[in-house]
Amino acid sequence: MTFYFTSVRACRPSRKGPAVNRKSLSTITGILLAVFMFLGASKARAQQNPMISMNNELRSLFSNLNNPNTPVHFLYDMSAHLVDSAFFTTISTDTSNVDNWFNIYREMYYSAYDTNQYISSDQVFQHIFPIVQHDTIPIGIIEWDYNLLRNDALTTGNYFVFDTVNSLLYDKNPQPYSPYTMHTVFAASPLAQQYPNANVVFKVSPDFMFVDSWKSYDPNVRTLKIDFGDGNGWITFNGQTTTNYEVTYPTSGRKVIKTALFNRAGMITLSTSIIDILSTTITVPPTEVITGIPGIDVGIYENCEENVNKKYVIYLEGMDFLNNRSVADVYASMIQNKRLAQLRNFGYTFVVVSWHDPYADMEDNAMRIVMLLEQLKCKQTDQKPQPFVVIGESMGGLIGRYALSYMESAQYDNNNSPWICDKRLRHNTRLFITFDSPHQGANIPLGVQQLYRHLLPFTYLFSSYTIGIGHQYATLLDGKASKQMLLYHVETDLAPGAPISASPYGPSPYKVQFDQDLKNIGNYPRLCKLVALSNGALDGSRQIRTWDSTFRQPNDHMLLFD
Repeated sequence: MTFYFTSVRACRPSRKGPAVNRKSLSTITGILLAVFMFLGASKARAQQNPMISMNNELRSLFSNLNNPNTPVHFLYDMSAHLVDSAFFTTISTDTSNVDNWFNIYREMYYSAYDTNQYISSDQVFQHIFPIVQHDTIPIGIIEWDYNLLRNDALTTGNYFVFDTVNSLLYDKNPQPYSPYTMHTVFAASPLAQQYPNANVVFKVSPDFMFVDSWKSYDPNVRTLKIDFGDGNGWITFNGQTTTNYEVTYPTSGRKVIKTALFNRAGMITLSTSIIDILSTTITVPPTEVITGIPGIDVGIYENCEENVNKKYVIYLEGMDFLNNRSVADVYASMIQNKRLAQLRNFGYTFVVVSWHDPYADMEDNAMRIVMLLEQLKCKQTDQKPQPFVVIGESMGGLIGRYALSYMESAQYDNNNSPWICDKRLRHNTRLFITFDSPHQGANIPLGVQQLYRHLLPFTYLFSSYTIGIGHQYATLLDGKASKQMLLYHVETDLAPGAPISASPYGPSPYKVQFDQDLKNIGNYPRLCKLVALSNGALDGSRQIRTWDSTFRQPNDHMLLFD
């Protein structure tokens, strides 16, 4: 039986209309959230991912069709599409972003005749995220040819036979002419949404260029150029080698980045994307690094004097949710350009600590601080080194509290490790400052914890970048350090599958144990002055909203999604 149909065309958006259609996506998200709240978490988790199901049906439907163009590895109509088709071209002036880029990649991946030849968009995220964590932003480039069904291909019986029993399409022989046209997608974007500082290192590398094998990025054939939106115009790159290119933006805000290929005739491809630069602060690398302590990065910012006997201020970073703040980032955001940095003019040297794993056991990270304090004691040439000042930001205050208390305890007295410098000096600290540190326990509302825990079943609507970032944020609940701090933890719900729970909540066993371990070593250090600040600002300024960079207000939003 021959059957003509048009329903598959609904999977391909019109080639007209706005660049990124967010309205329908947000509407679907709102409906699904409402359904989720009504049905409960357990039912939501049992739902099948509709995008994967739709892609599987489309791939099955087209599985028996011959590829008319052997070098072309993609059939556009074989994948469900949320991205506007205006981006599936060689010249696109519509503004894209990292989420849109990942969605383009995912849709092209599912339209591949053989997906085994390509890595998934989730794997691309896993590839780029460790690089972004080290303050480098790759530029992702997609340039693939694809087949596209003509407008009348599925509305007449001239090209295909439809098996209504098995829901399969077969090529009709003969066909009056090919039911396909060939097109090319060229999409490029910085693979991050934003950057906290003005000086950004972009990585242009073949590792992040997903290009048909026969396409040349030889600068003698086609020249790759990028305009980073910093006022310096087009910068030429060799697409066959890896280049780290630093851009310093004179202002903060949204920056438009253009990526293009040129030949002798001029521009042949163009993709436009954006990245948000959050401040005009320029990061400064430390003058020295301390190595040999596994699990932490330590940078030293020397004082402006030539004194031998250092006056050290040790700064311990707080909870780094995405684990993407370097030593330079911590110094730039918390010390640089503040009144605190002026202490360098009075002989103080800053020692900045960044955690390799902010979610690790706080007691383990505390022992790393003990090792650091021992090294700093040994670095002093004077028999009576200057006493230290230790500053702990948020979780860093708890880690510092444990480290200093430990160095006053009998456990420290009985520690015969060879790296201990001089037990008589103990921690050699005269002043311990903590700010926004949850000494009595952190209180993240249980509703927010439930949102973190159960929103992920709906992330199939979003790009692999957003999904990956979401999973990093979700680690906030599951990391050991988080459980050691939270007053109430969602995992203590005795009936997690119930739509409405009357179960009492309490602290994780990890917090109970951490509090007891602190008590066993003295609870708080006694051999130094203690200062605790709240509302987190060493320079007296108010906290800033992340979404619009204005000051927080009383009863302000905790989260604000657009």
